[in-house]
Amino acid sequence: MKILFITGSLVTALLAVMAGCVEHPIPPSANLGELNAIRQKQTVTATPTPAKVAGKYFSSPQSDFSIVEGVRAGAIQLGGTTGEIKSLFDEVPEEWNFEDKAYLPFHSLHWNDEALGNRGVFVFLRKDRAVQIQVFTPRFHLTNGIKSGDDPSRIREHYTGIEAYKLLYSAGEIDGGKDRVYWVVKDKGIAFGLYYAPEKQKRVAKEITIFPPNTEFFPETHISPPQEWERIDIVDSLK
Repeated sequence: MKILFITGSLVTALLAVMAGCVEHPIPPSANLGELNAIRQKQTVTATPTPAKVAGKYFSSPQSDFSIVEGVRAGAIQLGGTTGEIKSLFDEVPEEWNFEDKAYLPFHSLHWNDEALGNRGVFVFLRKDRAVQIQVFTPRFHLTNGIKSGDDPSRIREHYTGIEAYKLLYSAGEIDGGKDRVYWVVKDKGIAFGLYYAPEKQKRVAKEITIFPPNTEFFPETHISPPQEWERIDIVDSLK
């Protein structure tokens, strides 16, 4: 299996299109009925009019930054619509919509966390429903305290059934110069992107992604050449 990695870079996607890459799209991670059921069962910690009071979401003291596996990151819900998610932020997001293209089957929204100097939050949607939420800012945290930048050992303290994968041919200077590794906890709907940190000479959990539980996980929802998605041993994944 192969995957095109587009996080933070539209150039990567455009080059792939120009090269004539043929996508092998996977089915949506969950049907809309399942996603809507998840949303109906949860209460979001936010006011009724978030656009008016949340201000800049990352800096507002009223913002919710808790992550619930398989459900939400703060007020950003799996199953949420483009309009609902945009209403949480004053800033206009970076936005790409390729849903009419067979080789890039998603619509994405992205807000940088400029105050902390990181990539902030990405939301990936299909048919106007959020199917993946990708968090790079340490403002957000799981109920067990895990956040972006933590050591992988903390993940193993709190989760069992971890599957390790490597995104082959994904190495880039912005991500530490080594292929990205992911620890996926499928039954919880949570995945951790372990990126190499040269200054620490080891991998850290730089990315946390929320997706519908008990579904297949691929970074950014889809697969495409030239990159490959390979299952690896969890010990080898820390190299």
